[in-house]
Amino acid sequence: MYFKNKLVLFLLCLLFYSCDGQKTKPKNCNSDEAMNTVNALPEVKKQSKYVDSLSKGKQHLSFMVDSLTVKNKPFYRVKTGFDGPVRWETYTIFYVDKNNCSDVLVDDVVSGNIISLEQWRNLNKKKPKMTNDNTTDTKTASFADLFDEGSNIDFTPADLSKNTPEINAFKSKLSAFEASNPEPSDFDFDDLSLLINNETFSNNERFVNSSWLEYFMNKYPFKRPITDKLMNLAIAQEDLSAVKILSKNYIFSQKEIEQAKEKKVYKDGLHGKLDTEEYYDPAFSKIDQILAFITTSYSKNHIQDPDGFTNLRKDKTTTSQILDKINSGQNVDVVDNYGDWFLVKTKTGKEGYVHKTRIKSI
Repeated sequence: MYFKNKLVLFLLCLLFYSCDGQKTKPKNCNSDEAMNTVNALPEVKKQSKYVDSLSKGKQHLSFMVDSLTVKNKPFYRVKTGFDGPVRWETYTIFYVDKNNCSDVLVDDVVSGNIISLEQWRNLNKKKPKMTNDNTTDTKTASFADLFDEGSNIDFTPADLSKNTPEINAFKSKLSAFEASNPEPSDFDFDDLSLLINNETFSNNERFVNSSWLEYFMNKYPFKRPITDKLMNLAIAQEDLSAVKILSKNYIFSQKEIEQAKEKKVYKDGLHGKLDTEEYYDPAFSKIDQILAFITTSYSKNHIQDPDGFTNLRKDKTTTSQILDKINSGQNVDVVDNYGDWFLVKTKTGKEGYVHKTRIKSI
């Protein structure tokens, strides 16, 4: 009898803990519940009002939902945005835990990190706030406030005279930014890279009219290392307009030609098919036009010196050994365009260094 009672007690305990475990086990949420969780956030409700003000009540906030792993946990990625007449514009990317639908993370576009909702809210408290007419009510703004990762800016600097909510908001932020950033040193490559488009990739969701790259290039004389990096990025992302804008006073070398050729080989190897791993769509490729443009510009590289000639030197100094004299107007092959002294090859096959100010392409 003792053993029977003990067995019954064991079975009852087992049943109790089993049932209790079923009661406390978190319920997995589906994509609709994840979207509802995001839609209920006060920040998202404000976005919805902002979208309506832009579209005059004809469009509402849209959502895009997919799945991925974040920090080794399954999440729904919920993108909020405006499904405009030209393209989708992403506002904020949220991540909702599939296990409970309550743990929410946010993609911070400034740092590029995925952070908690609380951290994101604390960061937003420090950012300029928008007034009812969609203008910035502070005297400062960052470059990322103008061109964030979800930007969809089809208008140009010439359109700033137009009186629309979108342009008024941008104009206010632009004025605040320029007032607080009067020097080229206030920019860095990460800022300016936001002006290079990436439309060859099917998952691209942002666009900035290239006239804004030209605007900042004309307004601020950026140093060569910055423009070199921007040119490299423009070729890699096949932004033909950006390549042409950056080519002003730029001397192309064999490096840029080889970079464009390698990209063309990759594109041609797809035989018109989408690269599903990289989301690269050859149908939107501009690499052939870019390669042709660079090759034409490169062929025009020549010596231009008020003395009628320049010295080809062994090393990158004015005291270095003179290997040859190159007459003004003579074409040269620029092997490397890094720094103040370019490595060039003459029509006779001699290689040496020429100061960059003595080489022109126009």
